[in-house]
Amino acid sequence: MSRLRRSTEAQLRQLAEQNEQLRAQNDVLRENEKRLEAFMYNSPAVAWAKDEVGRYVYLSRTFEEHHGVRLEDWRGKTDFELRPPEIAEEQQKYDLAVLTSGQAVEAVEATLDSDGVRCYWWSSRFPFHDAAGRRYVGGLSMALTERKLGDLMAGRLREAVTEAERNRAQLEAVFQAMNDGVVISDMDGNFILVNEAEARVSGFKSAEDMKRTRSYFGEVYEIAYPDGRLVPFDEWPIARVFRGESFSDWELRGRRKDTGQEWFYSFSGQPVRDERGNQILAVIITRDITARRRIEEQREDFLRALSHDIRNPLGIILGQAQMIQRLGDRTDLMRKSAQAIVTSARRIDLMIQDLVDSIRLESGQLRIEKRAVDVRSLVVDLLERAKVSMDIGRVRLQIPADLPKVYVDPDRIERVLTNLISNALKYSAAETDVLINAKLSDKEVLISVTDRGVGIGSEDLPHILERFYQPKVCPAARGLGLGLYITKMLVEAHGGRIWAESEVGKGSTFYCTLPAA
Repeated sequence: MSRLRRSTEAQLRQLAEQNEQLRAQNDVLRENEKRLEAFMYNSPAVAWAKDEVGRYVYLSRTFEEHHGVRLEDWRGKTDFELRPPEIAEEQQKYDLAVLTSGQAVEAVEATLDSDGVRCYWWSSRFPFHDAAGRRYVGGLSMALTERKLGDLMAGRLREAVTEAERNRAQLEAVFQAMNDGVVISDMDGNFILVNEAEARVSGFKSAEDMKRTRSYFGEVYEIAYPDGRLVPFDEWPIARVFRGESFSDWELRGRRKDTGQEWFYSFSGQPVRDERGNQILAVIITRDITARRRIEEQREDFLRALSHDIRNPLGIILGQAQMIQRLGDRTDLMRKSAQAIVTSARRIDLMIQDLVDSIRLESGQLRIEKRAVDVRSLVVDLLERAKVSMDIGRVRLQIPADLPKVYVDPDRIERVLTNLISNALKYSAAETDVLINAKLSDKEVLISVTDRGVGIGSEDLPHILERFYQPKVCPAARGLGLGLYITKMLVEAHGGRIWAESEVGKGSTFYCTLPAA
C-alpha cells in the first residue's frame, strides 16, 4: 500500500506541475492576444476581418472611429447591408479576388466616412485561416491625403502614358510597315493619318505630302471603272464611306492628271463610329493591283490569239476536210482520211475551247448570265443538235415534266451536260444505255448521268474532277484532262455541287445540283 500511495502522490505532483505550466502558457497566450488586440485596436491603420461569405468579424478602433460605427453593430453583417451598393460591389470584388487566388490584393479604394464624405484608402487584403481551418479575409488600409493620392495618381498616369506611348509606337511601326495603303479622314474631309504605302501607291514622295483635303485629290486624280467610264466624285470610295457605306475589293482605275501615271486599284472602305453610333472617321485601304491586271490583260491577249489565230487555220482544215468528204464518194480511203481529219480538227478545237474556258473560269472572267430554264427542254434540244457528233440513240431520259425550272446560264449548263453525256457514251459499250435523271431535292434540282461502262478506280475517283487529271482507264480516249474540271467549275459558278460514284466494271454516275428558280 505504501508503495502505491507513493506512486499516486508522484503522479498527482506531476499533473499539478503540468497544470501549472498550462496555466502559465494560457496566461502568456491571453497576454499576447490582449497585446495583439491592443496593437491592432490602437494602430493608425484601419483593420478589419470578414468570413468567407463577407460578414464582418473584427473591426479596429481606427475603423470604428473613422466610420462612426461599433463592431457590435457590424458583426455578422455584409457590406451590402452596411454600405451604398456601388461601394459594396467594389468591396465584394476585391474580397472574391483574395479568396479565389489565395493571394494578397492591393488597391486604391473609395469609401464614405461617418459624414458621408468620399475618401480614398490604400488597402491590402489577404487570406488567413483560424485554428479550425475556416477561411477569412483580413485587411489593412491607410488613408490617402490629397497629396499622397495626387502623387499616386500621377505615378499611375505616368505609367499609363509610358505604356500608351509604347503601344502607339508599336502601332505606328505596324501601320507604316503595311503593304496596303491606308488613309484615315475626319468628317471634314481632312486626311489626318496616311501611311507610306499609300503615298507610294498614289505617286507621292511621302505620307506627309498626302495630308490634305479630299477635294484636293478630286482635282489631281481621275478614277474610272474597269471599262474606262469615269466615276463621279460623289461616288468615289472616300465619298461612299462618308455616306456610311462599307465595301471591300472594289476594283477601279486611277490616273494622276498632272503626271498621267495610271494604276489599277482595289479599294476597301469602312466608317468608324463612336459609342453613340455617330460616324467620326472614314478609313480607306488601297491595294495596287496594276501588275496583276497587266498579267490578266496579257492572258486575255493570249486567249484571243489562241481562240482566233490558231482556230483560223483549224477552221480551214476542217472545211476542206468536209469538202473532201462530200466529193470523195468514189474512194473509201479518201473518205476515211477526210473523216480522220474532221475528227482530229474537232478534237483540237475542243481542247482549245477547254484551255480558254479553264483560264477564264479561274480568273473569274467567264461571264455567267442566269435565267429560268426548263431542264427537260434543255436536254432534249441538246440531244437533237448533237445527233451528228454523239450516239444519242443510247441516251434515255427520266426527267419529270413538272420538274421546277433551274436558275442558270443555259449555254454554260449545256456545256456541263455535253461533257457528262459524251464521257458516259465514250467510256461505255455501244450496246449499253446512258440514263439522264433529274429530280427536286430540297431547293435544288439534282441531275445525274449514269453509264454501265468501265467505271473509275478507287484511286482515281477522289481526283477525277481535278485539273489535268488523267484516269488510268482507256488511255487511248484521253484528252487534256480539263473537261470534268471545267464541268466542276461551271457547276460551282452557279452555286451547285458535283460529285461522282463509280465501281470498276459496273459503270459510273455523275451527280450535280443546280439552284431551283
